[in-house]
Amino acid sequence: MKRFFFLFAILCCTMAANAQTQPDNEIWYTSTDGQVVYPNNTHAFGATILSNTYQNGKGVIKFNGTATSIGDEAFWNCLTLNGITIPNSVINFGSYAFTNCPNLTDIAIPNAVESIGNYAFAYTGLTNITIPSSVTSIVMTAFQSCPNLTTMIVEHGNTVYDSRNNCNAIIETGTNTLISGCKNSVIPSGVTSIGNYAFRSCTLASITIPNSVTTIGMRAFYGCTALEYIIFMPDTPPSFLPDCFEDCSKLSIIYVPEEAVNTYKDKLSSYADIIKAINIEEIIAAAIAEIQNAFDGETGSAYLNGLIADEMAAINNATTIEIITENKVAALAKLSAAVPVYKEGKAEAFGNLPTEGTSGSYVKVILGEKTIKLYNPEKVEFGKE
Repeated sequence: MKRFFFLFAILCCTMAANAQTQPDNEIWYTSTDGQVVYPNNTHAFGATILSNTYQNGKGVIKFNGTATSIGDEAFWNCLTLNGITIPNSVINFGSYAFTNCPNLTDIAIPNAVESIGNYAFAYTGLTNITIPSSVTSIVMTAFQSCPNLTTMIVEHGNTVYDSRNNCNAIIETGTNTLISGCKNSVIPSGVTSIGNYAFRSCTLASITIPNSVTTIGMRAFYGCTALEYIIFMPDTPPSFLPDCFEDCSKLSIIYVPEEAVNTYKDKLSSYADIIKAINIEEIIAAAIAEIQNAFDGETGSAYLNGLIADEMAAINNATTIEIITENKVAALAKLSAAVPVYKEGKAEAFGNLPTEGTSGSYVKVILGEKTIKLYNPEKVEFGKE
C-alpha cells in the first residue's frame, strides 16, 4: 500500500511538472517558419523584454515583470506569426497591435482584457474570435478586413456588447449598432444601425437588412468583393453615409420593397440600374439553383427542390427555421436572405453553421406540430419525417 501511494505521489508530481501554466511574464507563440518572431514595438507590453527564443515548435517572449498590455503596433506586420497565447494579466490590445499579420489564425483574448483598439486585428487571418465579458471598449475598425472570419461571439455577461441570436457579429448593445461582422453574419431584427466599416473587405455573399435598420455607416460594406445581392426590408430607405457599397465588384442586385423602388433609386442613384422590387420566387429559385449545384450528383437534391417549391406556404407559418449543414454553407446561405424576407421576425435564419465534416447534418423546419427534416450526414440519402 505504501508503495502504491509513493508511486501515485510521483505520478502526480510528474503530471504537475508536465502541465504548463503560462506565467504572467511570458507570451507564447508559433511561427510559420519555425523561427523567432520579433515584435515591431518592443515597448508595448508594460514590461521589458528579457529574451525571445524559439525551441521545440514554440516561441517564448520573457519579460522582467508582468505583461499588462499588447500595445500600439506591438506585432504589426509580423508576417510569420501564426498563433499566440497571451497571459491573463493583459488588460488591453492597442491600436494596430496585430495589423497585417496574415498568418495569424488563432488567438484567445484573455478574460481580463477591457479594450481593443483601432485596427487591432485588421488584415489578419483570424477565423474566429470570442469577445470576453470583460471587454467594454472596441473600436469599430478592430476586426475589419479579416476575410477568413466566420465566427464572432460575445460572451454572455458582457454589459456593453452582444452577439444576439447567434448573429456572428458584434453589436453595441446600448445603441443597437452592429459594429463588426463577418462572412456568416446575419443582421438581427432590432439592430438600428450598421456602423462605419462594419463589413469592410469581408467575404460576405449576401445580406438582408431588417426593418429596424435606419442608418448604414461610411464604407460599411466597402470592398465586399464576394457580395452578390442585398435585400432591404425597410419601406423607408435607411440613411446612407458615403461609399457604403463602394468596391463591391460582384454586387448585381439590390432588392427593395416594391412600393419603395423609386425612393431607393433616388437615395442610391449610382446603383439605380440594379435596384428592383423584392421577388421572393426569384430569390428562392436562385437559392435552389445554388443548392442543386452544390449537391450535384448527390441523392436528395430533387427532393430539396420539391420541398422548398411545394411547401413554401407552410414554411411561411414556421415558428423556427434551423439550418445545419456540413460542407454546403455557401449554397444554403443563399436562403439566409430568402427566409427572413419570406417571414421576417419569425424565421431564425442561418446562425452558426458547423465546420465541414460535422456528422448528423440536417435541414430542419418546424411548422407548429409538424416537423420536416432533410438529412445529409456524410452524404447519406435525405429523409423526411
